[in-house]
Amino acid sequence: MLADVTTPGWLWRYGARAFVRLAPVAALVAWALWLVSGEPLVAAMSVFLGLIVGVYFSLSYAIEKADARLVRYGYPPNHASAVRRADRERLRQEESARYAARWRSSP
Repeated sequence: MLADVTTPGWLWRYGARAFVRLAPVAALVAWALWLVSGEPLVAAMSVFLGLIVGVYFSLSYAIEKADARLVRYGYPPNHASAVRRADRERLRQEESARYAARWRSSP
């Protein structure tokens, strides 16, 4: 679980998971709108906008939800954020060391 919410690409996986959860409901709403209005383009665009808004709101709280998921698995609060922060700092230090080795050394 820790790797799922801390490795690179975790936010993309979270967004895909939100989309998959919303897709069946969106399909049902599209079908209902198509039956009511008779315009498939209006139904499709309405549902597409709904999916965009739904995934956006889901991603708005992704960090908090990831931390809460880890708390349910027994990790301390805000552990995922701390792990991601430490990884970013480690990568920043490695990049800084590579930069210094390349550009700050004398010829």
